[in-house]
Amino acid sequence: MSQQIDPKLLKVVALAKDGIGGEKTTALKIVKRICAEKNLDFDDVMNGTEIVEYVLDVPYRSAAEQTVLRQIVVHFALTQDNQELFDSPKHKMFMYKTTPAKHIETLNAAAVYLRAFRAERKKFLNDLTDAYIHKHSLYPQFEVDAKKKTPKEPLDLDKIRRQLSLASNMDDVNVRKQIGK
Repeated sequence: MSQQIDPKLLKVVALAKDGIGGEKTTALKIVKRICAEKNLDFDDVMNGTEIVEYVLDVPYRSAAEQTVLRQIVVHFALTQDNQELFDSPKHKMFMYKTTPAKHIETLNAAAVYLRAFRAERKKFLNDLTDAYIHKHSLYPQFEVDAKKKTPKEPLDLDKIRRQLSLASNMDDVNVRKQIGK
């Protein structure tokens, strides 16, 4: 989606129907934009309670992202009475039956959560590398030449806590034990 949607607006269709004043106007604009992008009929989305088959074709990059998207579809699109979900890894899409309003919520949730998941995963992988280096003391054991030092960054205590937490759960690796095997 071209415009970032605030995660608090996951109930955008409900707001477009029952909101008040500017809240309702904004929600209507978002619903109209999504309908135009996805070739959906605005009236069907706003008034439709009929269950229709839809395709979620948000491109995912990994099995982890596929799992996140599957959970989003199950959470936002499916109901107790309607639990049909077809997942096509080859075509990177999900097919499900739901109401137009729930489909809009699913599209919105997929965009918001997938963007957040990718950001968290990137942060995690950076922390994992640093945690591994610290866990196994793979940093230099000697003084670095003062002329080549780069300016020190301020300490990010949250980042250090995440790294220490990751490091504490890693298995110990001992190179000397591996040589004898």
